[in-house]
Amino acid sequence: MPRQNNEECGRVIVVGCGNAALCAAIAAAETGAKTIVLEAAPEEESGGNSWFTDGAMRFAFDDASQVRDLLQMSDAKFADADIAPYPANKYREDLRRAGGKNEDLLHALTEHSLDAMLWLRDNGASMELISDNQSHKTKDGRRKFFGDLNVRIQDRGIGLVRALKKQCMRKGAKIVYGAKAEELLPQCAGVIARINGERAEFYADAVVLACGGFEANEEMRAEYLGEEWRRAVVRGTPHNTGGGIRMATMAGAARAGFWSGCHAVGTDANSPASGDFSLPGDIWKKHSYPYGLLVNKRGLRFADEGADIRNHTYARYGRAILRQPDAAAYQIFDSQTEPLLRSEYRHERAAKLSADSPEELAEKMDIDRPQFLAT
Repeated sequence: MPRQNNEECGRVIVVGCGNAALCAAIAAAETGAKTIVLEAAPEEESGGNSWFTDGAMRFAFDDASQVRDLLQMSDAKFADADIAPYPANKYREDLRRAGGKNEDLLHALTEHSLDAMLWLRDNGASMELISDNQSHKTKDGRRKFFGDLNVRIQDRGIGLVRALKKQCMRKGAKIVYGAKAEELLPQCAGVIARINGERAEFYADAVVLACGGFEANEEMRAEYLGEEWRRAVVRGTPHNTGGGIRMATMAGAARAGFWSGCHAVGTDANSPASGDFSLPGDIWKKHSYPYGLLVNKRGLRFADEGADIRNHTYARYGRAILRQPDAAAYQIFDSQTEPLLRSEYRHERAAKLSADSPEELAEKMDIDRPQFLAT
């Protein structure tokens, strides 16, 4: 295999082009290292799962003025915002309740989260308060934020990816699209990739594998999560097929982390098999279940809709739905709660049924009608 010419060689190679990869590339370029980013997807589909996210960012802070300084808000705008402090110890406890077990990781994430947000801002990521689905107006006219989730990137995940790509280029990092990394060179001295069907070698002093998990790989989902996960809809990019994990283990890396679980959310029945690049953002999520009933096709409830606020339960309930008959469930709302539903429920492509009574609704559903009505 021919060695690439000097123009294609870098001291640091980053595999992937999502949030984590782009942050790694910027950090490497900031040290003066010549940096190359290898992205399997074409440019229009690059960005990893960040492309499909809401762009919300959870971080710890001791005083609301730190949020004001982060967003560089005017005094008048800040005066209208009712933001409760979110200290690092509360953040850690929330993560533990959600299933976090690695204390070293929890400490690093929570203690340095504000610093990470400042770093993102300073590297071009514009931020704003989440004024739609994470807040409400109080009687005194102020906007009260809840769930300890107050800030997101402007233009959501797409805005984050675009901002970080621009910063990569400003720092001198090079992004090669359509470059699917396949193997690490001996002693991790670089990467073998396939570009337009041809194999190419990229040499470097260090390689960063930041090319996502295996959620778009049906075989790996079945192996590590269980056979029922073959049926799972991929909320994000179809390009996360576990290539980085395979490369690392082939090179002798030890397995670490939590392989038997994932961020699994309830998604609309009309959602595509993987993220739709023509509809960026996260329009398919269905997270207003605390306002209604969640029932399977047998007409039975199978989860506690009100166990906690949505922020602390939504990433778990996808697994519960996948275990139901046909990996499906219905969310039931009435006229009192319908106005409270998130905007995704009103999207023209959202799957929904409506009726004037439970009996009429049951006739339209694929469900055990007597049990549903009893429930």
